[in-house]
Amino acid sequence: MSSTQLAAPWTRPTPKSQPSLTPVEELVETIGRAIEKSKRGFIFTQEITEADLLLESLPLTTEEFGLARNRLQNATRYVMSGEFGAASWELGSLRKFFSRQG
Repeated sequence: MSSTQLAAPWTRPTPKSQPSLTPVEELVETIGRAIEKSKRGFIFTQEITEADLLLESLPLTTEEFGLARNRLQNATRYVMSGEFGAASWELGSLRKFFSRQG
């Protein structure tokens, strides 16, 4: 290449924009990340915090909200006491419920 020729600048391809998720879909994904961490024996407090915030934004009945909040709290208690299988079960039940909602 001669000194008078300029190389074409390389540009990174633009990623395709993903469609935005509904709050229920976002909650299901967050719960899924928590389950994966639990299966590996990791604590997932960030995911629980995110799930709790998403849960508050959903139009749920008092009963649905109470049950979901209870499952999140149970999962947190289980993982803090090292019972990762029980935490995964609580989260899996919650994810199943919201998967049907979305």
